[in-house]
Amino acid sequence: MNIKLVLLITITFFSLTSKTSPVISAEYEQERTSDQFQRTSTSVSFDTCRRDLFWPYVGECSQTLGWGLQFKKNEVSIPEIPTLGSTRPGVLGSGLKLVGSVGTRLSPNHHLDIEIGGHSLNADPLYPTMVAAVGMAQVNWKVTPSWDLSFSEGRDLVYNELKLPAAFSHALTAWTFQTQSLYRLGHTWRFPIRGNLRNYSDENSSWEYDLAVLYGVSPGTPWIWVGLGFNQLSYQIQKSDYWTPKKVTSDGPRLEWDIPLSGKLSFSGGANFNHIAEQNAPEAEGYVALAGLKYGLREGFNMKIQFSKIETTQLGKAWSSDSVSFTINN
Repeated sequence: MNIKLVLLITITFFSLTSKTSPVISAEYEQERTSDQFQRTSTSVSFDTCRRDLFWPYVGECSQTLGWGLQFKKNEVSIPEIPTLGSTRPGVLGSGLKLVGSVGTRLSPNHHLDIEIGGHSLNADPLYPTMVAAVGMAQVNWKVTPSWDLSFSEGRDLVYNELKLPAAFSHALTAWTFQTQSLYRLGHTWRFPIRGNLRNYSDENSSWEYDLAVLYGVSPGTPWIWVGLGFNQLSYQIQKSDYWTPKKVTSDGPRLEWDIPLSGKLSFSGGANFNHIAEQNAPEAEGYVALAGLKYGLREGFNMKIQFSKIETTQLGKAWSSDSVSFTINN
């Protein structure tokens, strides 16, 4: 499928049916891990109605309904792995995802977004091509001026999360149920909470929750927040073909920032520094860090390049993941 053809058809159709200025976005992302797994993603999306219940745009869309379309191409590779007496060949998985979306304002304090489409994966030479119906529904609720709440449910293939080789060999999909909450106390305290329940097609399930307390050292401009966070992830069944810890926790200081540099240029990012404890495993230390440069206004044309790194050290051995992404919105 030609991504330029998809973009052309999308722009033509929605430009003819939209009563407001359409929003076009494109993103490229590449990730490589220290154990030689690689992931590349390219996406193009189109939306007739840009709005955000929790952080409204200046002059955002006032229509009751909005439509959109997204095309995404992913490539994920597994390196050659030595086995007893032989070597398992490397595998390159190539996936195509096409989803349509509709968003509606249920009330001034409630928004509903729905996505539905298809996702295919070809993982030659070892595994057959697979196709899955995918989708997502999300409700955003402005409970009070200080409390934002959202609920979502969705299904998708999980190979792009590097749950390998199971994502290839078992055509692994997951139903994800997620709740997110953000409570603000005055102008200087934020309390974000997120919970995920996932049911996998191999009869496994996982539960993850993440919470933090953040203080606004500079809650305006520049935007700088510091605090502490805690995360826990657990799987019901421990598998040998993707990482499934029985229970792993991490806690430590967190930092977020968004600093104007000059004119329309800004520098943003964040970092988590974690002490990691996995059941039946030695303790570890790690961090997640990201930093990006953005040019342009949120309500108009903008582009951003972002770098991120994850690193964990256990018994003197380090595992890391490095990624870079480039995004354009118009």
